[in-house]
Amino acid sequence: MDAERAETYLRLKAETELRRLTTPGGETMALPHPGPAAAQNWPGPPATAQNWPGPPATAQNWPGPPATARLRNVAQALTTVGAIDHVVADAILANFELAVAVRQPAQDRSLISARPAMRRRVARLMQAVSQHPMPAPDPGAPLPGPAAPAAQPGPDRVIPVGMMVPVRDDEVRGELYLMAFSQTPNGARFSVHAWLRDALSDMPPHGAIHLLRDFTATDDQGAGYALGFAGHGTMAGWNGLLRLDRAPPPGVRWLDLACPGGPTRRISLQAPLHPPAVTITEITRSPGEHLLNATALRILTAAAEATVPRGTTSSMALRQTSQLATGLGDIVEALVAAGALSPLSPVPGQLAMLCESLDLREHGITAPPASELPVPWLSMLSYAHRRKPEIVSPRDGCADVAVALPELDGVTISILGLHANEEGTDMHIYLTGIPPDVNPETHLLPTLWLRDDTGRWHAARGKGMNVVHDGEAAAQLQILPPLTRCTSLDIIAAGRSAEVRGSVPVRWR
Repeated sequence: MDAERAETYLRLKAETELRRLTTPGGETMALPHPGPAAAQNWPGPPATAQNWPGPPATAQNWPGPPATARLRNVAQALTTVGAIDHVVADAILANFELAVAVRQPAQDRSLISARPAMRRRVARLMQAVSQHPMPAPDPGAPLPGPAAPAAQPGPDRVIPVGMMVPVRDDEVRGELYLMAFSQTPNGARFSVHAWLRDALSDMPPHGAIHLLRDFTATDDQGAGYALGFAGHGTMAGWNGLLRLDRAPPPGVRWLDLACPGGPTRRISLQAPLHPPAVTITEITRSPGEHLLNATALRILTAAAEATVPRGTTSSMALRQTSQLATGLGDIVEALVAAGALSPLSPVPGQLAMLCESLDLREHGITAPPASELPVPWLSMLSYAHRRKPEIVSPRDGCADVAVALPELDGVTISILGLHANEEGTDMHIYLTGIPPDVNPETHLLPTLWLRDDTGRWHAARGKGMNVVHDGEAAAQLQILPPLTRCTSLDIIAAGRSAEVRGSVPVRWR
């Protein structure tokens, strides 16, 4: 990649936007009131759950004038693929917004001096520019690139559990599903999903979580362990991890789990006799192609979510689909200019065809639409076009799917179970090898696709992520379209250097 060309492109894009916004007769832009959130987060994007595994937060998440959306999207794309340093991008954006603020038409400039909020806005912009000065070029400095993968080994073991444990006390009753056990150099844990209800009102009480913090365990050698819950809860249930206070020794064969108000259950820690079959295929995918493929996944999942009428949820999904597609041509052009995407790559044409098929006309991609699309894209497009989908998600169930996929681009993904409820289907995963000092919410990770036993394809998008320790993270992914009561799944993880395929049985409980 060419860092100098990437920076030059971003500067020229900023100048073009500035002329468009400040030329008489062109589009003028009123300075919005930034609000406390904008003052805190600007000039970088806030980390949101749905940023993974796609590109960083789109421009609608960035505080600031909406007319700069395309410029910000281009800056984020270039920093995501490592074509430009985020310090340089922040400096260009800060200078651009300051220039727009002080070059308003005469009637708007008077507002800046007359209204205290506007004066504070300009003062904040000037402070941001001073905090993000343009670094002097260093001819001997290496080109920027993605952070080096952390030197982390993969999981020691990943074991399906598939056990329901009743939990209760005087005020709360419920069920806890242990989906899978995983052990890494940083500890051991169970992935869990729980339904907890108040015994009188049948509503989830605020204090119900205490039942998930009182588990203990004893191994086959007599050693005791304390377990603590880390996760979150909603009306649909509680999701997260039951962490052991220390990792069991390698020779431990089982754990006796003591539950609050319930029985003691024995959990085998022996590896399954027939582990899932996994194959690795080496591929060559440029950083730009990987980014555009992740963008296609986000567009398809948003379109799938908008297919089923769900009031405000459906409306928000429709808006998100349109926002994701708007201005993609600028991103493609920037990636080509930076050397992160070949001008001969077929992916821009495929992305253009995807947008046209979904009637997203503001994509701006100049490449001719491709005549063929990848099979997973076509499957999800057919779901979106049905409008009245036949797929019905299983209600209130869990599946003990467990497999550790081989390392992809320095990251190892372990699948630790599925749970389904009225909100849809979610997948629990555990990541090792997250690069140091990188926000996992905005880091471009491998994409995950699934094919069920009927041949339908599904995609996984980020729903929540929690960094655990030293390059490890737990995440919850939303599966769209929702899964049926399938009996097997093909899981495809795609990175830049390889593609991993694994076939796993699915046992719903």
